[in-house]
Amino acid sequence: MMPWDMSGPIRAFATDTIAVSRPSVSYDANGRRVDGDPAPPVTLRACVQPASGKDLLRLPEGDMASEVLAVWVVGAVEVGDRLTIGGAIYEAQTVERWGPAGRYVKTLARRGAR
Repeated sequence: MMPWDMSGPIRAFATDTIAVSRPSVSYDANGRRVDGDPAPPVTLRACVQPASGKDLLRLPEGDMASEVLAVWVVGAVEVGDRLTIGGAIYEAQTVERWGPAGRYVKTLARRGAR
């Protein structure tokens, strides 16, 4: 973990506005997944860049062929969240918490939510 709090520079260099929504999931009596209505989206400022080659190696092989973005954001993002970036929908594949108490996160987002 880094000794410095980088949430200030991330906010300063955040050039994109993204909407984060978390799908609600429940299970029926047979244990099958039932998708519910997502919670209302939360708008956050983010720094969005193309994922590096090292980032792509962290994803399953099938996900490497899709467009993947590296997103740094000050706020709460979880794996499986849907991110709306530039009108396109992405799904958070990985989440790395950085800084004290996870004040900011780096997430790899794959285009096309499942």
